[in-house]
Amino acid sequence: MSGFKEYIKIAVMNLKSNKGRSILTMLGIIIGISSVIMIISIGNGVTDQVNGELNDMAGGQLYIYANNDQADDMIEFTNEDFDAIEEKIDHVKGVTPQYSMYGSAMGRKGAFDAYISAGTESMEFINSNKIKYGRYYSESDYYSANKVCVISENDAILLFGTTDVIGMDIEISMYGVS
Repeated sequence: MSGFKEYIKIAVMNLKSNKGRSILTMLGIIIGISSVIMIISIGNGVTDQVNGELNDMAGGQLYIYANNDQADDMIEFTNEDFDAIEEKIDHVKGVTPQYSMYGSAMGRKGAFDAYISAGTESMEFINSNKIKYGRYYSESDYYSANKVCVISENDAILLFGTTDVIGMDIEISMYGVS
């Protein structure tokens, strides 16, 4: 034990005799550790922000594209396939085919180019925009082929000059059919 006490005594004497070097060494250690902690924190913050933005855009979504140019090798999904995915895979909120088309949309303020997406009531989970007025279309709307539409706030203002467009008509033309 006396050897340890002697070592401590020598260390204290060295600290007292080399105060400047001791302070600079401690300062270097403090700055070094603080820098490492700060860089790790910034990295984790940026990672969390990017992950959050990606989740807001399409978080937890899985897209399966069956786009084949050869007609004899055509891949088709049925409603039974969609139901099986929804039933047998945990945490699935909804499954929908998605059909996308270009055309034009006509509202009170004129005609505009339009990109139209169609699918089942599960399209609600693809769209990250919150519903401001009304509701998303339902399963009965889909199977009854009701003429319903979900429109973004910006597009509602562009087409109609207001965001409250419930009950208003929009004429959509695609490939010569209105």
